[in-house]
Amino acid sequence: MIATASKDGHVRIYKLTEESTKHTPSSSTTTVGFLNTATSGRTKKKLRVDLIADLTDHGAEVWRVEWNVTGTILSSSGDDGKVRLWKCLYHFLYFTIYFSYQFLSLIFFEFKPVVD
Repeated sequence: MIATASKDGHVRIYKLTEESTKHTPSSSTTTVGFLNTATSGRTKKKLRVDLIADLTDHGAEVWRVEWNVTGTILSSSGDDGKVRLWKCLYHFLYFTIYFSYQFLSLIFFEFKPVVD
């Protein structure tokens, strides 16, 4: 899984899979392209890049995204001054795994100037 932050206010999550493996398209994924990889002296592999989530809650430029150590929670921060936490949910249906992301928490600081 790869998560990206972007200036358009979106957090997008992509799944990379080897093209040689069986791929069962689902309504929750969109294939956005293919990558060819090559390492020194090794065979090339073709990777399928599927968009599995497009999170739009920030509504402003997103600066950074970061997975937790187990890869189950994603944090995102942006120009709106808020940090959002997203939890990955796995759904199994007929031997196919479907992913979705649920909004988990919002962290922010509200500045109030002291008036004397």
